Amino acid sequence: YCIARNLHSSDDLKLVLVSLQICVAVIGLVCILQVATGQNFRLTGGVLPEDPYSITFRAAGISGSPNYTAAYLATLLPILLTQVFDFPRGRFGLSPLVAPLLGFVGLFLTASRGALVSGASGTVAVLYLLLRHRYLKGRHLTAALLVLACLLLLNRDRILSRIHEGAENLENRANLNRTAANIIRAYPFFGIGINTYTTKMDTFTPPDVAYEWTYMVHNKYLLIWSEMGTSAIVFFLWSLVATGIVCLQLIRSPDPI
Repeated sequence: YCIARNLHSSDDLKLVLVSLQICVAVIGLVCILQVATGQNFRLTGGVLPEDPYSITFRAAGISGSPNYTAAYLATLLPILLTQVFDFPRGRFGLSPLVAPLLGFVGLFLTASRGALVSGASGTVAVLYLLLRHRYLKGRHLTAALLVLACLLLLNRDRILSRIHEGAENLENRANLNRTAANIIRAYPFFGIGINTYTTKMDTFTPPDVAYEWTYMVHNKYLLIWSEMGTSAIVFFLWSLVATGIVCLQLIRSPDPI
């Protein structure tokens, strides 16, 4: 929202997009190296311990968390896909294709199911807009589907192992939501404090699951609500709606930027 409101020239837009491409490419490369070495190494030195709750090695990127890295990539990749097409020249460019490819590989290597779904949803939306404005043709979609099929085949075992975690995993996450709901009921207005969820969650864990798997709630909305209160979640939802409104205005705008 802030970026969209402060782009005043094509140079501003180019600077933002090139910066995002570099970030996504670096993270994708780090994820590839982590899987190749079998270690979630830190760029500052040291190695992160393996996740005891997952039977599949998951690349953590530079954030130290597979889920955070996946969320970052899933957010940016649909944006970068729009830059693969060189609009002024009416053709596809190869250099802007490198960062999304590395990013998608990195996203698959994090094995984050939620991020994969959200990334796919954003990608479908971008492809729809490109088709609507006749920037895409059948051969382009065919090529994209072939790349996707290759990624799925290369990560087949990783994806299947995550899917097989299935029902029990979903039940555990539902219990995490119950803990967050208890915190919200206890601190509805201002929450328990930013970045304090993991230090206080045991106090609010339901008694029937107190000795089972406990972790930070895997729901961004509940996490914001429980840590920062009702006003924060309202503001967060408003920012999403405002961003959507700006996107609609930009879609309808004749301004090429």
